[in-house]
Amino acid sequence: MYFMKKGVFPQNYNNKKLFALPYHFLPTVKTFYTRNSHDDVMVIDVHDAIKSEDLHKKVSEKLHVKYLSNSAQELDEVKGNFIGDNTRPFGVMTMKINGQVKNIHFLIATGSPKTYICREVLDSFKLTIPNSNETFTTRLNKRQILANVTPGGFYFSDLNILGTDYLCQYKAQLFKDFEQGHFAIKFDNYYSGINTTQDNCTK
Repeated sequence: MYFMKKGVFPQNYNNKKLFALPYHFLPTVKTFYTRNSHDDVMVIDVHDAIKSEDLHKKVSEKLHVKYLSNSAQELDEVKGNFIGDNTRPFGVMTMKINGQVKNIHFLIATGSPKTYICREVLDSFKLTIPNSNETFTTRLNKRQILANVTPGGFYFSDLNILGTDYLCQYKAQLFKDFEQGHFAIKFDNYYSGINTTQDNCTK
């Protein structure tokens, strides 16, 4: 395998086949990414966008739990369904802030290194985060995480996104049943404190 800088090719590398390739290849699924102050990249598919109204109606009906409803207790496992034409995995999680617990619908996005929570959810807890690049501590399914605010002004601004930071930190195991259209996420550990790195992914 060759690692090449832009415009530089190894002298002994036969690149005839490389140059014979069409230059206009495009990905089959359009994607968009944003960068925050830490240069973290979040990749979300453009198609099949889910808005706040969908979370309150269509997604809530599929998950049999009302979005942003109060919960008497915190959940442990994540259970959800594949929703929409592109079978997006949405699951129900509980979020606890200042003693208040609510049911929140999350898109399970292994392409996102960080966990994001939208403004609508923060407003429901009367929590103000002035700077969108500022992280804040929250508790999801009995486990703490440093979360980010979902960037505003984009097609995914209404989404809550469970990223690999949470999944890795708590050693998540994903069980999928595409035939039945549902999935579950279980965790090996209950709570190990806040970890600002993703070292657990490689251990």
